[in-house]
Amino acid sequence: MARNDASKYREFYVHGTAAYNRRVAPSEIVRDEPIYVPPRKRIEETVAANTQALTKQSLSPIVMLGFVIAVAMLVFCLIARIEFTTVSAEAAELQSQLNQLTEDNSRLTIKYESALNLAEVEDYAVNTLGMQRPSTDQIIYVNGSAQNRAEVVNPNTEQIRQQLDQAAASIAGMS
Repeated sequence: MARNDASKYREFYVHGTAAYNRRVAPSEIVRDEPIYVPPRKRIEETVAANTQALTKQSLSPIVMLGFVIAVAMLVFCLIARIEFTTVSAEAAELQSQLNQLTEDNSRLTIKYESALNLAEVEDYAVNTLGMQRPSTDQIIYVNGSAQNRAEVVNPNTEQIRQQLDQAAASIAGMS
């Protein structure tokens, strides 16, 4: 069978990307006639007299527009980064102020609660202001089970004045 493959190669010229049969050794392929190789054509180059190469390069408007957009985006990103850094620094400063104010609030709340000692308030009222405990006839109990509402029946100012005078007299009578 190898002999049969070799005879195929003798009949046909194999070139380019055609697949070779690797089972056939190159020594078995015998050519009866020489391969014709055409002579190379000579190419002559001529230089034009007094010509200069163009050194000017040009860019298309689309490339320029893309470049301008890219630069604008970079500038925008830079400005946004600066703003972000500024806001972050301000937020950190405000957070430290909030922590300081929270500590001050806690300290002042404790100081306020310790300052309201009822024994000290009563001592101040009796000794400094000259106040005394009320007697039993001075104590008036108010029933708070009624609804909290006011109703004006007649907007007569004279009646209102009389009622206010009575209320003032009853308060003055208590002292």
